[in-house]
Amino acid sequence: MLPLESVKLTIIISVMRNFIISTLLLFSVYSFSQDYQLFPNQYEKLFSITNTMESSFDLSFDSVISISDTVYYYNYKEIFDEYIISDSCIFWGGNYCYQQDKPSWIGSKIIMTENDQYLFFNAIGDTLRFNFQANSNTSQVFYEDETQSFQLEYLMSVYEFVVGEIDSIRIYKIIHYDNEGNIINSELNENPIQISKTYGLKNFFKVDQFPNQLQPLNLIGMSIPYFGFNHINQAMLHDHEIGDEIQYEEMRHRQEGSPDENYTKYTKYVFLNRWDANDSVHYLSQQTIHYKDSISQQIDTIIMSYSYMDTLAKIPFQKPNQSNYLFNKSINRQYFGELQLITYSLKDQYLVYCAEDNCWGPYDTNGPPRDLEIDYVIGLGLFNKSYHVSQPPPEGYYYHNRIIYFKKWDFIYGDDVILGFKDYSVSTQLEVFPNPAKQRIFFKNPNQEILSEISIFDLSGKLIHTLTVNYKEYTWDCSQLEPGVYIYQSKTNGDSYRGKLIIQ
Repeated sequence: MLPLESVKLTIIISVMRNFIISTLLLFSVYSFSQDYQLFPNQYEKLFSITNTMESSFDLSFDSVISISDTVYYYNYKEIFDEYIISDSCIFWGGNYCYQQDKPSWIGSKIIMTENDQYLFFNAIGDTLRFNFQANSNTSQVFYEDETQSFQLEYLMSVYEFVVGEIDSIRIYKIIHYDNEGNIINSELNENPIQISKTYGLKNFFKVDQFPNQLQPLNLIGMSIPYFGFNHINQAMLHDHEIGDEIQYEEMRHRQEGSPDENYTKYTKYVFLNRWDANDSVHYLSQQTIHYKDSISQQIDTIIMSYSYMDTLAKIPFQKPNQSNYLFNKSINRQYFGELQLITYSLKDQYLVYCAEDNCWGPYDTNGPPRDLEIDYVIGLGLFNKSYHVSQPPPEGYYYHNRIIYFKKWDFIYGDDVILGFKDYSVSTQLEVFPNPAKQRIFFKNPNQEILSEISIFDLSGKLIHTLTVNYKEYTWDCSQLEPGVYIYQSKTNGDSYRGKLIIQ
């Protein structure tokens, strides 16, 4: 167990360390010209494999130190999977910990020499040497081994928009050769490297696994000034349009627990209206709640509000925060059926920081730790939160709250669970528009058969209206219905039709 005094000392040392880092960063900023430096004032950026955030990489420095005319950039290092023995900190179970010295995507460190040459070091200590001068008559080899070489060629300087402002951009390209001078058509061959005079590095590539991995990267976010994808707030997370639907399944289970501690609940939101303020977004939603194996449900119309000021995460997304407790964080883009959305995931690793040895070790959780995982999806909100504790009865428990169904921009993911109408989603549907509707709804049989009647039900299965039709098409005045979600059902000689109606 980590003593309380050690925890306090660790936190104090960490605060002092952060103060020193900030001082060094400010010193480095004002000590060097901003003439096409890779890392001027802003030092926290987000790069992506593609502009659509297939995968992302933070750029964040632990410290920037100037010695004479040489600048040393010590970027944030990741955590190795192997244990080391700490000489300074005692953790829960002993003095074993994970050292934080694994090179990040941009390598182990970066050195800018007195002649403005940049040295990058990959994971195995190889050196990549760059001199970003504007000379179109020469090319430079920045890396070579017994089988290949990589050259940097200057192309041009142009003025274009960067973070919303016109700035000068130097553009280079990489040429990849084999040892006989033939061009290798690899991922980096012809790949551009771009440097903004004011904002620094704009296009580059992964250094840590170079040259075994050749992966171009593009700038997609910056912390100073705010640009692109640089933070996640609650209003961004909950970005819905009228007609969107979300259904959660919440499950609690405690061994030998009471009914209040053991249930499965379904909560569905249908977004009927939206209005935006300067600092927040608001929704009028129909909320439907029912429990598994129950024959009743609760339907309410509620207002849901989310602030642009309530920030969940910001660049650097993957770096541990100042709480000194470690979460495994990741941000990338995932497919949900045909829809591709950005996800932000957290998993508690239950490790605490030791500043003296720059390592992370387990702390006393006062019992078995929870296996906690949280996933957020931008445009949906909380997508999944689950945890469980493996412990003998009656203490062991399990919890999850996850989206099992949503409709967004007419894309449908998962299966909608509706009390009394669980099979409606697989039925053939009529052409119904507009949907959502306010005053009138138009029904049309796509098979051109006569509809004898159309039945309207609420979500509990109660019959609300029966419409006598006897036509292939029918227009109905729905203004007498309360705002919410309803089910229509109609039959012909050949088909059964069932679907949803949304009344605003």
